[in-house]
Order: sequence, then structure tokens, then C-alpha cells
Amino acid sequence: MQNDQENYQNMLQMAEFASSRMDQRQTVEFRIFISYMTPLIFATYYAIKVKSEYVIDVNWRVIVILSLVLLFIHILYISWQIRLSVAMGNDSRRRNFYLKKAECILHHLSINTNRSFIPKSNKVKVVIGYKDENLWTERELFDKDSAEFVAIPTFWKSIANSCNELKNDWTRPLLTIIPSLMLVLIVLILSFKKLLLFP
Repeated sequence: MQNDQENYQNMLQMAEFASSRMDQRQTVEFRIFISYMTPLIFATYYAIKVKSEYVIDVNWRVIVILSLVLLFIHILYISWQIRLSVAMGNDSRRRNFYLKKAECILHHLSINTNRSFIPKSNKVKVVIGYKDENLWTERELFDKDSAEFVAIPTFWKSIANSCNELKNDWTRPLLTIIPSLMLVLIVLILSFKKLLLFP
């Protein structure tokens, strides 16, 4: 009984740790977003405000180099956001995994206060990611030491897997598509002003 209560408290502490890590990552994610969007907004404003005659005097090579630098910074930003998303998904898996273990122990303690908890063949549903679910028995759940995590992608792999992350998490479009559209807008405005297609 005492051992079951200790295990229950340990499971809750692990779930709380995962939840706090997730909150910390969300704070970092928001700060990166604000830090990136602020100069993009200023750049868009000055791209619209600058007169075409000033842009005409700029060599095409300078505009291309500037566009490539902006593209590299943008790819780096997208990569950071995707890696943060995967890390938060893993935190969510860890939190749900340990909460389900704690729930099984608590359910047992509420029924059999005088017996030690022994995992049975009862089916339990564990939410793994944002939408994924696994149906395990209690034995299968307690045989696992930790949740099954998704590997944090490398820089280039994170870019290649960005479409999957956009589908899995609805916040991704807000953090990736809006800055991408603003970047494209800046390049188009400067190019149009260079070609005298924009006042």
C-alpha cells in the first residue's frame, strides 16, 4: 500500500515535470516568434515606404544576395519552430504516459486499499501525441519505462518534415506561414519597385 502511494506520487511528479517542460518550450517558441516577426514587420513597412528610384539604383546582385540571406534566416527560424514542436510533442507523450500510470494506480487504491497494485489485462487508452491514441493493457503500460518518443530531427530533416508538423499541430501555420508570406511580400515589393511595377 505504502509502495503504491509512493509510485503514485512519483508518476504525478514525472507528469508535472513534463508539463512544466512543455510550458517552458511554449514560452521559448513565443519569444522566437516575436523576435522574428518584429524585424519582419519593420522590413515590410520600409519596403513599402522606400521610393522606387532608390531601389532602381541598387544592383540586382545586391537584391539577390539580400534575398538569399533572408531565406537562410527564415529556414533557420522554421527549423527551430519544428524542432520545438517535436520536443513539445514528446513532453506531451511523457505527461500523458505518466498520468495514465497514476490513474491506474489511483483507480486500484480507490477499490482495494489493502492490496498491492498488480497490473492486469484491463485495456487502457493512452493519448500519445496531439491526436494519436494507443490501446494497451495495464501490463503493457507498466512494462514500459517511458513513452515512445519521436526523435528530434536534424536541421535538414526538420525542413523536410515540416508539412507533417503543420498537419499535426494547428499552431504551426500561425508560427510559420504568416512569417513566410511576409518574407515573400518583402521580396516581391522590392522586385516590383526595381522593375517599376510598384510605386
